[in-house]
Amino acid sequence: MTQTLNTPTVKKMFFSTSNPGKLSEIKNIANEYGIEIVSPSDFGLNIDVVEDGLTFEENATKKVKAYLELIEDPELFIIGDDSGIEIPALDNKPGVFTRRWIGHEMTDEEIIDYCFKQMKNFKGEDRRAVFKTTLAVGRRGEAIDFFDGELEGIILETEADKTRLPGLPFNTLFYIPEINKDLIDLHGKTLVERDGFMTHRERALHKVFDYVSQKTN
Repeated sequence: MTQTLNTPTVKKMFFSTSNPGKLSEIKNIANEYGIEIVSPSDFGLNIDVVEDGLTFEENATKKVKAYLELIEDPELFIIGDDSGIEIPALDNKPGVFTRRWIGHEMTDEEIIDYCFKQMKNFKGEDRRAVFKTTLAVGRRGEAIDFFDGELEGIILETEADKTRLPGLPFNTLFYIPEINKDLIDLHGKTLVERDGFMTHRERALHKVFDYVSQKTN
């Protein structure tokens, strides 16, 4: 999926995550379009937003609202996200509960091990999965808007022999037939190096940039 981003006139946006892998991915693509991504650590903030919503939209909204209460800059766009993976063979689980698949906050290792355990009897197309992201975007005094991104792929039968990214356990488990690459292979690569191919989160961010561009130009 190749797309061209419209660059907003704003040069700084806040992304409400402390997840190092997720933040690195977001900063990488935003930098290509002259956007500086700031995070909670840049404001000396360390809050735990409980992601107990039943949808990606609910959890993303909770993050935006939490930081809107703490950050006083009325011009700064606050982005909250929630992402998960849906596996049709498992009735679209874990979905919104990807990080809490077994009922509590799981480590990357636990997620990887549990996923392979659940998928051990599935082969071929039965290992199909869809990564989904919802980004919520808001500023003080304005309504919150939502933008989605999806990425289709296959759960590998064994983990890719590549360095894991902390906070993104599925990146070494997820193969993308469209480009014949594992998701981990896209990390750190520019859009030019990937022939414009975007991840689910980047596709949602593309829509955010278009939206902000329309509001600020």
